[in-house]
Amino acid sequence: MAMQPILSLRGVHKHFIQHLRGGLRLDVLAGVDLDLHPGECVVLDGPSGVGKSSLIKAVYGTYRVDGGHIVVAGTDIAVAGPRAIMALRRTTIGHVSQFLRVVPRVAALDIVAEPARARGDTPEVARGKAADLLRRLNLPEKLWSLPPATFSGGEQQRVNIARGFVVDWPLLLLDEPTASLDAENAAVVAQLIDEAKDRGTAILAICHDGVLRARIATRLLPMKRVEQAA
Repeated sequence: MAMQPILSLRGVHKHFIQHLRGGLRLDVLAGVDLDLHPGECVVLDGPSGVGKSSLIKAVYGTYRVDGGHIVVAGTDIAVAGPRAIMALRRTTIGHVSQFLRVVPRVAALDIVAEPARARGDTPEVARGKAADLLRRLNLPEKLWSLPPATFSGGEQQRVNIARGFVVDWPLLLLDEPTASLDAENAAVVAQLIDEAKDRGTAILAICHDGVLRARIATRLLPMKRVEQAA
């Protein structure tokens, strides 16, 4: 019996209206299809402007699509209501964006631990998992009790990555996770991705770092710019 995909995309379409340009319509996704299975890492392949980040945001439910289906663990995000999408974010979908967006004045350790607590871990267990990840990602322990607003870009991104990997998500979305990291910490992220794949996590990623992409990608999903109607 074939393994069921965790994520299934069929005919996904998305456009934006550029109001500052006289209501110009910009099509960014046109008929995207994909089946993503446990243990796979599919990297979106194509130059800037072909809709890679838009597709990641559509799968996470941040962007609504104009057509098609985005089925995650039996729920079609393309038509699901906010409660269903929030439930998937608690139980099924992890997301590492390019930027850390968190409540101000919360300590870095608690920001990382929060998804594990939301899944039922005790505060002590969740903080222990968070500490292990921050240690692996070489974030100095003296920073753990501080809010990340004052951190450097690379330090904030390590908090962001630790938060994304603190739970064993069935589906993990990665949008340029190593863009602001040095080679040493990028190698740690590659190892975390390998371990997640071995546990059966399905990963959909954007990665312009050719070395990292060659290491983590099970396969590529080619994407190209949508031809605009005249």
